[in-house]
Amino acid sequence: MKPSPEQAKQFALILSSGAPAREAIRYFLPPDGGEVMSQLAIDQLASRWLAEPAVEQEVNLLQGGEWSQMPAAQRIETAIAKHYVEMAYFLFSRNYVELSGPEKTKADTCRVALEAKLAGTSGKLSAVEQFWSDVTSGRIKLGLGTSNPAQSSIASVGRSPEGVAPREH
Repeated sequence: MKPSPEQAKQFALILSSGAPAREAIRYFLPPDGGEVMSQLAIDQLASRWLAEPAVEQEVNLLQGGEWSQMPAAQRIETAIAKHYVEMAYFLFSRNYVELSGPEKTKADTCRVALEAKLAGTSGKLSAVEQFWSDVTSGRIKLGLGTSNPAQSSIASVGRSPEGVAPREH
């Protein structure tokens, strides 16, 4: 069974929504086809459709060009965008209450990554990591014992004021 031009377009659209080919192909099976076909046969059909020139052409249109012809920066952007869409599909297509084990862990990982993407913090350091990076790179200097009164009081913690004997405990 080869896809018609319209089926190739729809299959590519479903793939671009993040669905894996083995799930996307089920939309094109006859109403009783999914019941009759083994998972292996469904996977093989999905693989054949992925290799069809009409499907490849539609995928290329949706992703902005043929992968092998894209400059490196476009490949990276396309791959990252595809990855986020696939994570969103995974999260959307599963009921969290029914998940356990590795699938629940995967859903949690997807949610955290997608939340960071929405917040604009994906790929960035946490506040503590950024602070430490600034300290170790010299952008921030921890100047204990300077003339700054606030820093001087920090530097003198644990010392006795002049002329006052330390308290015994």
